[in-house]
Amino acid sequence: MNSRKPIPFCNRGKLLLELQPGEEITLQGPQATLRELPDFLELEDRCGDTWVFRVKTLPPQKILFGRLRFRDHRESLSVEIGVKRQEEVFSDLSLTLFPEEASHLGVLQGKVRLYPGEYFLPRGGRLGGEVVLRGEDGATLLVSPGEVLRIEAKEARFYGLSFFHRGSEKGNVVVVLGGKVYFENCRFVGGVQEKLSWMGNGLVVARGAEVHLRHCVFFGNQASGMVVEKESRVMVEDSLFFRNGKEGLSIREKGFAHIHRSVFRENAWGICVLPGGGGEFRANRIEGNRFGGVILSRGTETIFQGNTIQRHPVGVVCAGGEETLKEENAFAENQKDILKED
Repeated sequence: MNSRKPIPFCNRGKLLLELQPGEEITLQGPQATLRELPDFLELEDRCGDTWVFRVKTLPPQKILFGRLRFRDHRESLSVEIGVKRQEEVFSDLSLTLFPEEASHLGVLQGKVRLYPGEYFLPRGGRLGGEVVLRGEDGATLLVSPGEVLRIEAKEARFYGLSFFHRGSEKGNVVVVLGGKVYFENCRFVGGVQEKLSWMGNGLVVARGAEVHLRHCVFFGNQASGMVVEKESRVMVEDSLFFRNGKEGLSIREKGFAHIHRSVFRENAWGICVLPGGGGEFRANRIEGNRFGGVILSRGTETIFQGNTIQRHPVGVVCAGGEETLKEENAFAENQKDILKED
């Protein structure tokens, strides 16, 4: 890949670049000695005061920061660099679906753009292989009277889509069975519960799937907003779990979740980690849930830091570790902050 236009060096400056893995960064100046290089960069070339670096690694949904340090005689010079993966650009040749063709969702492959509108899936959709599906945020709806979408893909990406279960048929909204799946600016709404089953959730992640979500909403599901099943992992950032009938998030045995900067509000419970489950919860707001904020069962492995837990009958029900919870999180306006199980 060719290098971009050279970037002027600014001592003690900061740069944030959107790149692809393997892409080059050309820095104009200084004419000095390189002393320190971030792990995610390697020096490709140098000619006088022009430095060419190559990005070695660039994980999705994450910004990497590091500092380039130089020495010019006795003077120390530096610039801070942040890199993030450039969002995938759609080709003008991408397939466009119209509502009357939406029942053929199961045959989609590659990159697909959906115009604004409501796409009715009478029997729900199934996706396998590899697919990128993009809608117009808030204006592209996939609707079904039962389960809206079942994903059994090696890798799939979804942007700007609203998944609506509309009707009385029992079902989850979206189910992911294995593979790596990415959702950004998506909504999961209207799961219909069935007694004695796992139905009625906004999103179910199962069979060892790895799912990343950013800026997503889980709203109005009769069961949980999201369920993480055995051997599956999720990473959730800047998302909302709102007015779900059970938990905003439920983590089952051997499931694991990283939840950062998200809001859990007006669910039955905000978060429930069942025995054998685990999670890392940082900088979230858990507030105003009907029965309580968080349930941490015995045998869970959790990190809970920098969260705000407020306006509940019980802030946290836990099997131990209440001192750590109290020290590392903010509690306010709960009838009882922490209830320890015997």
